[in-house]
Amino acid sequence: MGAIERCNGIALALLSGLLVAVAGLSLGWRIQHDAPLMFYFAFLIDEQGWLPYRDFFEHQPLGAHALYLAIAKLCGYGDRALRSFDVLWLAGTLGLTGAWLAPLGRNVAWAGAVMFGLAYLGHGPKVSLQRDYLMLLPIAAALCVSVRLPAWSEPRRAAVAGVLLGLTATIKPQVGVLLPAFALYYAWRWREAGERRPRDLVRTGLAAAAGFVSPSLLALLVLWATGSLAPFLDIALHYWPLFAKLDGFQRISEGSARLHYLLQQYGQLGGHTLWLAPATLGTALAWFASDLDRWARAQVGLIAGLCFSASLFTAASGRFWDYHWLLFLYFLLQLAALCCVRLREPAGMLRRALPLAVLWLAILALLRPPPVVVVQLAGRPPPPPNAGRVDEIAAYLRRELRPGDRVQPIDWTGGAIHAMLAARAQAATPWITDFQFYHHVSHPYIQRLRERFVADLARAKPRFVVRVGSERDMPRGHDASWRIEGLEWILARDYRVDVRGDGYTILRRAER
Repeated sequence: MGAIERCNGIALALLSGLLVAVAGLSLGWRIQHDAPLMFYFAFLIDEQGWLPYRDFFEHQPLGAHALYLAIAKLCGYGDRALRSFDVLWLAGTLGLTGAWLAPLGRNVAWAGAVMFGLAYLGHGPKVSLQRDYLMLLPIAAALCVSVRLPAWSEPRRAAVAGVLLGLTATIKPQVGVLLPAFALYYAWRWREAGERRPRDLVRTGLAAAAGFVSPSLLALLVLWATGSLAPFLDIALHYWPLFAKLDGFQRISEGSARLHYLLQQYGQLGGHTLWLAPATLGTALAWFASDLDRWARAQVGLIAGLCFSASLFTAASGRFWDYHWLLFLYFLLQLAALCCVRLREPAGMLRRALPLAVLWLAILALLRPPPVVVVQLAGRPPPPPNAGRVDEIAAYLRRELRPGDRVQPIDWTGGAIHAMLAARAQAATPWITDFQFYHHVSHPYIQRLRERFVADLARAKPRFVVRVGSERDMPRGHDASWRIEGLEWILARDYRVDVRGDGYTILRRAER
């Protein structure tokens, strides 16, 4: 091992130490943003016996609810337990990542795993436990099955990998864009096999297809058995198309404006364009200048294909938020880690040093601990969710709720639902979030949702209504409105303001 390789190993060891330190500090973070919302849905399923679609309006696929319910059953709803789960899930994801990258070299596997770990934690609490991140572990497992189990037959590999990818499709269906890259890799393996029988390729393809669709079929069966299939299909057929027309700024965008938005946002690559330099250089080195065999080179091609497919996964969401780029970043960093690949001998000093210099410049520029770590190192606790609003509302509910009381949130991610989770407050109506009421307000389907919400609220007569104000990131612009006909009249007639806090209002039902 030369001096350059030794220096790179020392640098990776230091980077690993930083990852461990940040992961340790992350145990003190609070869950935020989307995670509390998903865990409140799990609470409704677990504690109130409600089912998504049938008993409360929710547009996420069933796999997402099953996943968060499983986490809640395992860990509960406390911040410390959920943060511990997050770190353990990350350790499992990075372990599988290192295992699947191992054929490309120890340092490649090491760098690919550590860099993504720091990149994920670097996004801070807001991205923690997002669905896009939780999907990475089964995807990494599918890659390990595809590459690292030589004793298994090709159909068996394909079936198990298909099931693992199918599970992620029940969380986010657009993960199907990864399938062509997997298909090309398996087709290449078939071509390289000593005996090329078309029926073997067909058997492998059928096994993969059966594995991929089986989790979705099981989810549909569960929905049918629980009486949730019809309301789910109603949401999928009528609400999903409307939701898909919203852009990342919560505006309705269609036609040429939509195309311009997609191209502009896609071209920015989520702010990860600087990683293209080490990724391109590493891919070229691995393919043309390394001592990798043809099987390992095919794995490099698979990573490149998955990286491109993952960028389409982000584009399919149409929103381009930070966590939507996690899957793309996961594979992009693996391509960048190829700068650590072992080169063929002889290789000059410059040829060895230049790729590593490019990689480490990108690491120093882009992989930084989140701002909350700076706060923690200064001896202060992490900032509370929603600037303290969650804790204030939760404290009020714990103090005022009596057995049998129900609470109606008028919120999305503004802190009210998170506070209800913290206080274990039961929901009053099927309408946990209010986001769906504010876009496409002229559409008959949205108008029906609004009417049902007002009618259900009037019928339920909850003791408390928690309303978060207009500073939330909500739909705006054309065909968007925050005014729901009949809602203000019910609130003015039946409720009085009990607490007016920073950005929120708690209303108590008037005693008669």
